[in-house]
Amino acid sequence: MTDFMTALLVILFQLTCARDQRAKDAQFQLTCNLCRDSHKTQAYLCFLILSLLSICTHASHETEIEDLKQCLEELKGHIEKSTAMLYAPSVNDNKENCNHMALKCYMLELMMVVEEEQITYKTNCINTFNSTLRPEVGCPPCETYSLQNITIFMNRLTRFLEKINTEMIHET
Repeated sequence: MTDFMTALLVILFQLTCARDQRAKDAQFQLTCNLCRDSHKTQAYLCFLILSLLSICTHASHETEIEDLKQCLEELKGHIEKSTAMLYAPSVNDNKENCNHMALKCYMLELMMVVEEEQITYKTNCINTFNSTLRPEVGCPPCETYSLQNITIFMNRLTRFLEKINTEMIHET
């Protein structure tokens, strides 16, 4: 992140200085009066760009959840044929700041069902969503949650995704 900020500041700095007074490498050479006065503007521009980036990231996560819900709806008929007992975190079981780990648990269980039921129809959405989840420290492992049949598992997953969507809406 600091490399990104440094690069962004160098780019913004070079855009505001005359050609012969631009920064060389990663060093700032504040030699023109225009550049000396523009450092506050550059800081505000960096803040603005980072704010926009965080909004885009937030929106893309919301889109990913909607895509996953649509994918699961399309796969529902195939998945519900499974007789497997699956670890299914409930909304109440989930610790604060452990959403990604609980979702990872759901995705791993779904990947197992896909493998066991030999489902080949549109299953890459599960793997793709799973790859976007980041590890979280201090969260319980998947095996600590109760084993449930596929119907309860899918109901809990749907409620969990709705809860996360609601939280994201309230954060914005």
